[in-house]
Amino acid sequence: MQNTIGDGEFRQGSMLATVSDSQIAKEYIARTEDMIARREHSRVVDIRPSVARKLTVSASSLDLIRRGRRKIIPAWLKTKIIALFIETAQAELRALEHEITTAIQIGLDPRDGALVAAKARAAALISILEGPIE
Repeated sequence: MQNTIGDGEFRQGSMLATVSDSQIAKEYIARTEDMIARREHSRVVDIRPSVARKLTVSASSLDLIRRGRRKIIPAWLKTKIIALFIETAQAELRALEHEITTAIQIGLDPRDGALVAAKARAAALISILEGPIE
């Protein structure tokens, strides 16, 4: 059974939709945990329990999702994972904007390595946030 999902794409049966949700959840939870770990100067394993609490799941469930071992992701969990990613990315973007503004105010050269890196990270986050969420 084939059904159109837009722009000439076809999806066969519901199994493909489940795999797609699993892949989406895997990518977003990996990005979220990596951002939080980087911000807190910790390892992903150390911050995972706090992320799991925010999502109201166990830390082992997040580990299974991140490693691609969990094939069925409930819609409510996928939605919470994406929302947490957006919240985390927006916080990271605010921090980068503050860092850039402070650097400009103290008179750093616009070609300074740290300033260029902060602008690049901000641009990457903006492109991710503005991109399509499935």
